[in-house]
Amino acid sequence: MKLSGLVKIVEQNDEGKEDIEVKSAALRVNETGDLVFEGREFKPNDWAWFTLLHKSSRGTTKRYLFRHPPRQWVEMVNFDLAHSSQDWVLRTRGEEILGVVSRNYRKFDNREVVEALISNLGGSTPIHRYHLDDRFCYIRALFPGGDFQIEEEGEGLYHVGFTAYNSEVGFRSLGIAAFLFKQSCQNDAQLAPHTRMVFRHSGHSFQEMSSGLQQAIYEGTRLKVYYSNLVRMAAQEMIEEGSVKEALGTVKKLLRLSQKRTEAIGELYAGEPRTKMGLVNAITHFAHRLRGTDRYLLESGAGSLLEKPILGGEMIPGYAA
Repeated sequence: MKLSGLVKIVEQNDEGKEDIEVKSAALRVNETGDLVFEGREFKPNDWAWFTLLHKSSRGTTKRYLFRHPPRQWVEMVNFDLAHSSQDWVLRTRGEEILGVVSRNYRKFDNREVVEALISNLGGSTPIHRYHLDDRFCYIRALFPGGDFQIEEEGEGLYHVGFTAYNSEVGFRSLGIAAFLFKQSCQNDAQLAPHTRMVFRHSGHSFQEMSSGLQQAIYEGTRLKVYYSNLVRMAAQEMIEEGSVKEALGTVKKLLRLSQKRTEAIGELYAGEPRTKMGLVNAITHFAHRLRGTDRYLLESGAGSLLEKPILGGEMIPGYAA
C-alpha cells in the first residue's frame, strides 16, 4: 500500500465527527452512565471516561467508581463536574463520545498528518505498516531510495524509514521518528528510532510538522553507518548458555515486561543464535503476536537494546553528528 491510499481511509473516519465545546458545570451523568449535555445523551468510551474522571473528578477511575452503587458514584461525579471550572471539547460521532480534551488542546487531524507526509514524500511512498482508528494513528513508511546493504555476508537489506503517530483525542501527542529496520522472513527487526520529534498539541502548525518530517528524513540518512556498526557488534556479541537467564532478566527490566512475556521471549530465543542480535530478533518475533501500540512499543524497545549493555559494560554512546 502507498501513502495516497490512506487519504480515503482518513476521510471516511472523519465522517460524522463533531466537536462540542462545553463547560464542566454544564455536564451531568445519569444512572445509566450516559453523559448529558443540553438534553442530549452521549455514551463516552473508556478513554473519554478516563480523561473526564481524571481531570474533572478527584483522580479516580471508572473501575473504582463503578464498585459503588449507581446512585452513589453518579452523585460523586456530578458533584465534581458541578464544582469544576474546566472547559472541555467533546469529540463525538453521533451519540458516542470518542474523546474529551481541554479546549486549549490543538489537535492535528489524522488527515493533516497524511497530507503532510504526502506533500513531503509523495503519494507513491510505500507504507510498511499502519493503524488508523478513532483513538490512534500510526504509520510506518519507507523513505524513497532509503534501502541499503550492509557489506557483510548474510546481513541482508536494511531500510531507512520513519514512524508517525498521532491522536485526535488526547491519547498521544504527534510524533515523528526516523529508524532503520531489517526485514527477514516475517520477522521485522526494527532498530531504535534514534531521533524522535514530538509536537505537543498546542501552538504548533502544519508547517512545523512538515519541518519536523524533513528533519527526520535528514536524521534517517545519518543513521545508516551508525546502525550498521551496531548490528555487526550485536551479531558478534555472544551470550553464553549460562548467561541467558541474566540477559532475559535485563530485557525484562529495561522493557518493563511481565514474567509471562519474558518467558515467551525466552522460548523464542531458544531457536535463535546465542548472540545479542538473536535476542533482539526473538523480541521482535514475539512483538508480532501483539497488536496496536503494544506491538510498536516492543519493536522499538527491541531496537533500543542494540545501544544498551545486556550483560554489564558501558552503554554505547550516541552517534556523532
